[in-house]
Amino acid sequence: MERSVTVTELNDYLKAVMDGDGNLKMLCVEGEISGFVAHSSGHYYFTLKDGASAVKAVMFKGYSRFCEFAPKNGMSVMAIGDVSVYPRDGVYQLYVKRMLQAGVGEVFLAYEELKRRLEKEGLFAPEMKKALPHFPERIAVVTSPTGAALQDIRNVLKRRYPLAEIALYPVLVQGERAAEDIVEKLAQMDRESGADVAILARGGGSVEDLFVFNDERIARAVFACSTPLISAVGHETDFTLVDFVSDKRAPTPSAAAEIAVPDIMELLQQLSSYEDRMFSALASQTNYYVSAADGAAERMARTFLSVLDKNRTRCSEADMRLQAAADKTMQNIRIGLAALQAKLEGMNPLETLKRGFAAVIHKEKGVKRAADLDVGDRIEIRFADGSIRATVE
Repeated sequence: MERSVTVTELNDYLKAVMDGDGNLKMLCVEGEISGFVAHSSGHYYFTLKDGASAVKAVMFKGYSRFCEFAPKNGMSVMAIGDVSVYPRDGVYQLYVKRMLQAGVGEVFLAYEELKRRLEKEGLFAPEMKKALPHFPERIAVVTSPTGAALQDIRNVLKRRYPLAEIALYPVLVQGERAAEDIVEKLAQMDRESGADVAILARGGGSVEDLFVFNDERIARAVFACSTPLISAVGHETDFTLVDFVSDKRAPTPSAAAEIAVPDIMELLQQLSSYEDRMFSALASQTNYYVSAADGAAERMARTFLSVLDKNRTRCSEADMRLQAAADKTMQNIRIGLAALQAKLEGMNPLETLKRGFAAVIHKEKGVKRAADLDVGDRIEIRFADGSIRATVE
C-alpha cells in the first residue's frame, strides 16, 4: 500500500505541478463572463464558460484597475493569465492579468503571432540592443508636435540636462497614415539628425489608440535605426512591439527623457565629491611626504650627530694619545739633554780644574808635554779660581 498524504500536501503538490508548467503561463482563454463580482477590495471574481465547460477566474486589484472596460455578465472576453491551484479549496482557477473584449481578442491573437515571429527573427535579442550614450549632446524626439508627451520630454530635459539640443521630428501617432508617417520620420531622423540618442514617444490612450505601435513596419524601422532609440508609448502597463524592439523601453515619455540624459545636479554633486576626494587625497599625500621628509631629516640629523660624537670621541682619544706621545717624547728629550749635559760638563776643562788640576797655556795654546817648552818661555798657569804667569827655568 502506498503511503498516505494529507489534503494540504496533495493540493500543494498539484499547485507546484501547475506553476511549473509553461503551457499554463500567460494562457489566453476565450469565454463568456458569468457570476461576475466586483469586490470592494478592487478584485474581480467571475466564471468563464462556453457551451460545455466553465472555469473559475480571479483578477486582482493590481491588474483590474488597468482593465479598459467594465466587465459584465454575458460579455464575451479573452482573459490572459496563469492557471494554478487555490490550495485552500483545492480548486484550480485562472489568475487573470489582462482581459480584452472578444473583438479585441482576435486582434490580440494576431499581435501575439506577430510578436512570436519577430522574436524568432531576433528583433528582440538582448545582444542586438545598442548602448545609450552617457552624455548626449543632441536628442531626436519622434512624436506628435501637439501632444503632451513632447512637452513632458522638454520639461524633463530642461530640468535634468539643459546642455542637450532637441531635434523634433513631428509625426502622426494615430490614424490610418500614422504607421507610414512614423516609418518615414524614423528613417529621416536616423539619416539626417546626427543625434546621439532618439526617443519615440506617445502619451497614454486606449488599446486601440496605441495599436499603431504594434505595426510590423514600425517595429522593423526601429530595429533598422543605427541611432540608439528609447521607446515611450502609453503608460507603465502598456506594452507594444516597439517596446520589445527598441534599445530601451521607458514606461512614460517623461521617464524616457530621464533615461536619455544624466541629472546635471547629480553630476555637479559628483564632481564636487570627486574634487573633495582629490584634495583630501592630495592633502593626505602631501602630509605623508612632509612627514616622511621630516622623519628623514630627523634620522639624518641623528646620524650626523652620532657620527659627529663618534668622531669627536675619536679626535679626543687621538688628542690624548698625541699628548701622551708628546709628553713621552719631551721626557725622553729631557733625559737625553740631561745626559748630554752631564757628558758635556764632564768634558769641560773647568770641571777638571775644579778637581785640583791646572792648565798650562803657552802662546794661547794648551801645553800637553814638558818637552813642548823651552827654558825662558813665558807661560800662564790657569787654576779653577784664577791664573798666574811664570817663566820656565
